[in-house]
Amino acid sequence: MFKWKRLNQASPAQAIVEFALILTVLLMIIFIIIESARILWAWNTVQNATREAARYAITGQSKGDCPERLEGTKFKDERKLCDIEEGDNLRVASITDRAYQALSGLPVKEDALFGGEGYYDIIVYGPGLNGAGEPAMIADTAGSPNEPVAVQVAYYVPIITPLLRPIAETVPVFGQTILYNESFGQLATNIDPQGQLPPVPNIPTIGPSPTPTPSPTETNTPTPGPDPTETPTSTVTITPKPATCPTHFEGDAVAGNTNVLVTGEVGAEVSIVVADTGETLAVTTLLAVAGHDCGGFADFIEPVHPALNQALIEGWLLIAISDDGSFHETFVVGSPSTATPTPTNTPLPSPTPSNTPTATSTHTPSNPYITLLPNCGNSRRIAFTVQGFNWPPDATISLFWDSFSESMGAINPTQHNGSFSRTYTFENVDDRSYIIHALSNIGPITQATATFTKPCAGHTPVPGTATPTSTPVPADLIMVSAPKLVSDRPISAYEPVDFSLIITNTGEIDVSEQFFVDLYFDPTDVYSNYIPIAQSVGFSAISGLAGGASRVITITAKLGFKNEPDPHTVYGMVDSLVNNDNGQIQESVEDNNISEPASITNILIANTPTPTSTPAPTATIDPTTTVTGGPKHISGSVQSRINQWVLQARAEVKLIGNDGSLIATTFSDRNGYYEFLNVADGTYSVLSCITVDSASYYGIRTGITPHNPLADIYMLPNPCDGGGSTTNKLPEITNPGNQINDVKDTVNLLIGATDEDGDSLTFSATGLPPGLSINPVTGQITGVIPQSGQGVYAVTIKVSDGTGNSTAFFSWTVYGMKLEAFTVSNVNSSNWK
Repeated sequence: MFKWKRLNQASPAQAIVEFALILTVLLMIIFIIIESARILWAWNTVQNATREAARYAITGQSKGDCPERLEGTKFKDERKLCDIEEGDNLRVASITDRAYQALSGLPVKEDALFGGEGYYDIIVYGPGLNGAGEPAMIADTAGSPNEPVAVQVAYYVPIITPLLRPIAETVPVFGQTILYNESFGQLATNIDPQGQLPPVPNIPTIGPSPTPTPSPTETNTPTPGPDPTETPTSTVTITPKPATCPTHFEGDAVAGNTNVLVTGEVGAEVSIVVADTGETLAVTTLLAVAGHDCGGFADFIEPVHPALNQALIEGWLLIAISDDGSFHETFVVGSPSTATPTPTNTPLPSPTPSNTPTATSTHTPSNPYITLLPNCGNSRRIAFTVQGFNWPPDATISLFWDSFSESMGAINPTQHNGSFSRTYTFENVDDRSYIIHALSNIGPITQATATFTKPCAGHTPVPGTATPTSTPVPADLIMVSAPKLVSDRPISAYEPVDFSLIITNTGEIDVSEQFFVDLYFDPTDVYSNYIPIAQSVGFSAISGLAGGASRVITITAKLGFKNEPDPHTVYGMVDSLVNNDNGQIQESVEDNNISEPASITNILIANTPTPTSTPAPTATIDPTTTVTGGPKHISGSVQSRINQWVLQARAEVKLIGNDGSLIATTFSDRNGYYEFLNVADGTYSVLSCITVDSASYYGIRTGITPHNPLADIYMLPNPCDGGGSTTNKLPEITNPGNQINDVKDTVNLLIGATDEDGDSLTFSATGLPPGLSINPVTGQITGVIPQSGQGVYAVTIKVSDGTGNSTAFFSWTVYGMKLEAFTVSNVNSSNWK
């Protein structure tokens, strides 16, 4: 009989074969994961580049010359974006530069052919007409204010795995962002917040021969795999859609509620911000809900949407800010009262009629109310008087025309005693009803309304004969005379000094837009039509000037004169924010805005001040902190409500740390845009302030974390400390200047500091020479420097008020061995050899 014997051990050759088969599949999976991660990273970088560039584009700003990063790239040499003769190419070059910076993490090649390894392209599109005269998105143009602008970025990711390269050597990734330009160069937007934005024409797809495509282009992306004949899978590139229905509130925001109603585009991320405090109450995404003004809607009621983090307070100004660039504001009103029917008495019949007329009693309201005299009009130009009664004497009353569409100004407590009367005139008024709102910040009832109607009831228009009129003289702003010194002498260098300047509008047309008047000390460049704004020592913002009117303006130069030269030359300039040789105001003559020079002598020589309270950049700015494709920034626009929302140039913007310390300060540019670059991780607040016509406008946003390119600030008429907000005022340190001592010196140095809030101050110091210490209560530095204390020390003084810190820096030099005095006596000459 045969016996079968089972082998207990497998053949070594079989194990090797099985391992080889498994290893091939395992390596293929690993390589696919690696390549997929590289493609996803490149796609994310491209998307971020389009968003960064588009956000920069809508501000309207551009660099003064060709960006250095574009040197040697296809954009300068082939596309000639830096050729000034090619229209607004410098602006397109600046936008391209912003996208190029965000692509810095990708290995791009300038000489790569389309579809090859490292090929990339950046194209900026704006609306225009194509060769057939049809509306289209035209390459290398960025659009005008309120028009769409699109940024496209394409990149071909090289496949580095040898097993997958036969399938596809590169994989394309594509990004596109479309936004609407802000109202740069203007004082107000022409877009109705409730209306429709203009449509975006078709945008070509990046390629060697771009052709218009009305819809997203479907591209075949090969799927890596072991079988080269496998059918590629189809992927669709999805591009963001611009907002066609701007975000806005639906209905009133009512005091005591923890919700509001907001509508806008589906998928838009909306933040509800209190303009008075800068606090964000809630953030949510609009969902598709039928029956509203726009396709998207949120009611801020849990669990679908987050509720506001606190109840609304009457008088707050709320702003709904969308990530599509639109925003809308509304006031929080008091809880709506329910009207109670007033009972009427049925008069009893009198048996005997009386010939004596009986006085009819009339009801006098006890709550605050307003009336209009007259309450209707028939012409395009209307005038009426608003009369108010029963208002709290200590209340500030704000008036608004046409349901909050335009501010009519505020009446301060010093301007009324409970009653007031104000006359207003409006031009070009259409036929309909207009509601005037009156709001006060205190009192049992804080809102009253009255209605003005045009035309009056029963009015029949009478055709008239047009009267010919002469063409008015265009506006022309001039400086009447040289700046006049108004500060009392003696005047020392580096101390604040005041000058008065007289400006006049010699034309007959009113200047109704904001402009600036600047003061210059010893400018190095004085051209026929402007002086560079960088040489200004102080400015004043003016909201407008009527035709034929003049104003006297006082400007303070906070840093004063320098020690040299003597005499000093002082200039003034009106409409001083110049771009492309023109100011903000269109004038009949543009080269008469600079004053005659004033010569100032006998300025007392003073020590050059040492900069103080300047935070060390390395303590707050981290250049290694980056977001995908670039460093982390905090940026946005600054807007002020002067009759209506306007992009505010030259507003001072401060970045405040979570501990209340000042991180950095900048100013918004002529288009209202600001930015802080390379911001370290953390939570910050951004504050902004400007004074217009001697009135301060202040805004704040809190809870801002980098990277955030949408930290827009909205300023209201308030003092620059926030109008009674809890913003802490930092201590001010008197810098003692650089110190010099010898070893073994006894030191007694007082560090002076004040705090406007009256907070208790705590002093600390680092980098002091050995042997010295600072008293934390008095700020007195005392001690004896030892013999070994020679050297140069970088001293940092920090003063804390319990909420924030201020810092001062100076150097302390300690010189070498100090020789002690000695005497020689009883010297015998015989001791000398």
